[in-house]
Amino acid sequence: MADGRCSIACISSVVKTDCNVSSRYRNDCEVRRLSDCNRPIFNHLRQFSINSADITSEGQLIAFRCGLFDTDLSSFTVCPFHRDSLGLAWQQRAKCQYPFHEGKAKPYRSFSLRMSRLVFSSLSTLVPVGSGICRKCIDLVHNLPDNHEDIKRCSAYSLRPINIENGGDCIEHSDQLSSQESQHLSQTSNWSEENSLGLETLNSIVHTISNGKLSPLKCPTAKTSSGHYVTK
Repeated sequence: MADGRCSIACISSVVKTDCNVSSRYRNDCEVRRLSDCNRPIFNHLRQFSINSADITSEGQLIAFRCGLFDTDLSSFTVCPFHRDSLGLAWQQRAKCQYPFHEGKAKPYRSFSLRMSRLVFSSLSTLVPVGSGICRKCIDLVHNLPDNHEDIKRCSAYSLRPINIENGGDCIEHSDQLSSQESQHLSQTSNWSEENSLGLETLNSIVHTISNGKLSPLKCPTAKTSSGHYVTK
């Protein structure tokens, strides 16, 4: 048994709900480490078409739905309520959860672990594993740049207070970074000042953000003295 504090509740993605007992396990009042959460998850993964090879434990499932993609499960604790609402009692919403979804198309597949991580790193938005996605938006996700190092950095960020339990809406990163993350981003910024953005990279970003509605750039970019990029 861990100490009495639920550290998952301190992550702002679930801060809107108070710690409590689970309605399904009312006699369970213990706060546990995620590494000690080992209820069978096979049926839950199959219900939402999640690859069981990607998620091997209940603790991992809870962590991934909080945006903790690369973390030591023994470092986080969870109360019975959040364990259930982010784990085996979590439910998928009826609408496509891709951040830039448009139209009335309904989900036909679920967000895999890879898709959730990809959207998290590329769009700074967490869509919980198992959330629904329509056919059109799947193509948009597959076109996002895949950078595993960005994904590892993103998993350390805090999150804005939007509830994701029981299939809740996606959430975004906050602007608050640890000193280590700030130092890393500062180094990245210094590097970017010495390099112009590639045309292909810019067009990929424009296509993703505009959902394909903006025309691609046709000229290379250059950095002005004010720090902005303009077309030549």
